[in-house]
Amino acid sequence: MGMSQFEELIRSHALNQIFMNDREIKNHRIIRHKHIVQFYGTFQDEFKIYIVLERLSQTLRQVMETNGSLDEVSSGVVVKAVCKGLQYLHRMSVIHRDLKPENILMSNERIKIGDFGLATTETGETWCGTPGYIAPELFRKETHGTPADMFSLGIMAHEMIQSRLPFTEEYWRKNVIRANTLKYVPPATFSQPFSTVMISLLNKTPSKRMTADEVLRSDWLFDLKVNYERDQIERIRREHL
Repeated sequence: MGMSQFEELIRSHALNQIFMNDREIKNHRIIRHKHIVQFYGTFQDEFKIYIVLERLSQTLRQVMETNGSLDEVSSGVVVKAVCKGLQYLHRMSVIHRDLKPENILMSNERIKIGDFGLATTETGETWCGTPGYIAPELFRKETHGTPADMFSLGIMAHEMIQSRLPFTEEYWRKNVIRANTLKYVPPATFSQPFSTVMISLLNKTPSKRMTADEVLRSDWLFDLKVNYERDQIERIRREHL
């Protein structure tokens, strides 16, 4: 396949990061889904390993920074696409562990999950991820699994609409670091179906969070049809870029 026949993104890493590279490459090789960035291969020179990935035009972070916030319908389109990707990953027992707007890529009618450098196929107790987006159990180095990704998804959903994270640093220190008392209260402006999903996703107890399957079946997302999703993705790009 010639370079003109696919979009490419080349990321390079120092060779002393070979362990993380191997994990990311291994994860990418087994993953094939329309809502996950496609892996094309690797090559290396004396100093670096290069990972060749599908290229999309912008990140969700860039879209959010352009106009500050999305409405519930637009954010629902993004969440639905990410949930479909997570549904696939979680069925394969893959935990992403670093979901955030910078790792959600968009282009034309496509929304995809990228960056599998911290992904794992095992439950663990290692602290990793991005502050502000990681689940409480991961932050406290407790055993974590796929519910950790759902918590991060909830953080992103709130931020897309409110243009800020749901928990301040001070609140996090008091209710996660010092105690296990975190509680999410959705803004009054959120619709009831959306609030129901958010309260579940941002529950401090992993077992009480909705799975990707359950979010996709929720009243909030159930009525989003394929053609409507495509129209909304184009509208998001047009209005926010």
